[in-house]
Amino acid sequence: MSAGLLYEPRSLWSIANQTVLAGTTSETVTPLTRNHFWNGTRWPIILDRVAMCGVGYVFSQAPGTQNAADSVVNRVKLAVSAPQRYHLSSKHLAQLGSIMPRPRMMPPTGDSVATGNFPVSSLWGQSMLRFEEPIRIPKDGDIQWSLSAMVPYSIPGQDTPPVAQVDPVDAWMLYQETGGLFDGSARAHLAQLHTLRLGHYPPDGEQTEERWPYPDDGLNSTSGGDTNNFWDPRGEFTARRFKDQNPIRDGAGEFTEMRVMIDQRDYDDRLQTSQFSGFRPAPISTRVGCRVRTSNCGSNAWWWRPGAPLALVFDEITPAIVYKLHRPITLGPGDTLDLQMTFPANLTQLTQIHHVGVSFNGFSPVQG
Repeated sequence: MSAGLLYEPRSLWSIANQTVLAGTTSETVTPLTRNHFWNGTRWPIILDRVAMCGVGYVFSQAPGTQNAADSVVNRVKLAVSAPQRYHLSSKHLAQLGSIMPRPRMMPPTGDSVATGNFPVSSLWGQSMLRFEEPIRIPKDGDIQWSLSAMVPYSIPGQDTPPVAQVDPVDAWMLYQETGGLFDGSARAHLAQLHTLRLGHYPPDGEQTEERWPYPDDGLNSTSGGDTNNFWDPRGEFTARRFKDQNPIRDGAGEFTEMRVMIDQRDYDDRLQTSQFSGFRPAPISTRVGCRVRTSNCGSNAWWWRPGAPLALVFDEITPAIVYKLHRPITLGPGDTLDLQMTFPANLTQLTQIHHVGVSFNGFSPVQG
């Protein structure tokens, strides 16, 4: 393949975990970890989108619940600055007239009127990442892609352990490729998502780069789930599978997007018959991490810090709220974004535990 630029996707992400005590009358400001928004590569990163969503939740159906995942994102504030170059004031992002969120989620499925069930997983739980430019992969190159085990459901403000889920959930992992007889060939793999066994989160203060930064909020139990491995091999699209689906290609292949389709219909139904029948099931894409990189071509670097929730980085189709920045942020090597999230006052009688993920998404031009 001739030398040139590859526009590899890039995302800088983190999760804000905040406990707001009952009766708190003032807002709570939480700085996000600076190291999570640092460009540690030797290429610039151009960021032009912001994705935000609650992660790890089931959605509460109780009226007036202020810490449910489907309401907290519209109530937090986010302040962003790149030193000497960029500043976004601390306002409700959803209320900024100049930055309107884009609809990204597919329509939900199920008979919500007749059964009282309110599925929010969308048709086939689809998530999609569209590349800035087609990525050219040489014959000897490949893309390494893994989905993590599922992080168990969290009930905000409660220590109730999540519903035990042993049966795997099917997830189709798919690369969309140009060329061929029909312009739009694909390479696909049927993966299985298993629930991460409780009690295998790193202890508070000993967080690793590949685990979601959850504190001990009642999930640190020893029951439930069926895997101790955050990167369960059953959720990996291996390089061998990638090559086997087109072994006779002579030149480079061009890929335009990646998709994940998660069939969580049985999972949603099971949740509705459990002790959590008062909660709506959340899209599994908010509870599954991912990691992607090119191999034997491009940068050979992870496109984002491994473990990013799928909903935050696959932002073309996602249940997250996605904002398009009018002016992209360019981070040179060694540059860092400074972010802080402000959580609302808590005038209720219950302590509120918030988990809000935020991701700045874009691309990096690297030497092919």
